[in-house]
Amino acid sequence: MRKQFYLDLVERLKGIVLVSDGAVETPLIKHFDLWNKQLEFLQKERPFNFPAVFVEFGQLEYRQLGLQAQEADLTVRLHIVSKTLTGSADSAVYQHTFLSHLDLIDTIHYCLACWNTDYSGPMIRIQGIPNHDHEQIIEEIEVYKLKITDMSGVRRVLEVKATPQFTANLHGRQ
Repeated sequence: MRKQFYLDLVERLKGIVLVSDGAVETPLIKHFDLWNKQLEFLQKERPFNFPAVFVEFGQLEYRQLGLQAQEADLTVRLHIVSKTLTGSADSAVYQHTFLSHLDLIDTIHYCLACWNTDYSGPMIRIQGIPNHDHEQIIEEIEVYKLKITDMSGVRRVLEVKATPQFTANLHGRQ
């Protein structure tokens, strides 16, 4: 369930593109991955392109629905990371480049606001957490919540075609 949700979420975010003069569409987000504290180990981490989105799944508490289907409230934290070599000060030469990170956050939210799948309810943004602990990158954590249905425990029904053979006995006669 989480694997499919991750793949569907990334596919949705890949739809955010920059359209240039020749109608050439370039994906805006350059890297996707599952969150594993990549920013804490930047010097040791495999290089990745910016901007990047890392997907972190929160703790799940399941409710039984029946036939081994389960439902849970899923918290998804998106770590939106951009590289910055400039500042946001009013006098900064490349202020617009720095502030484009804020545009990216808004664009991602526009893309995901109330987005749902056939196995999940709509994504509702519940929190935004800026992270100011990095020198040459800027990170914002956007937190979404949704209901998700897990059908992985449901036994699959196998349809078998059979031709019944029987003999009818009507009132003791054949």
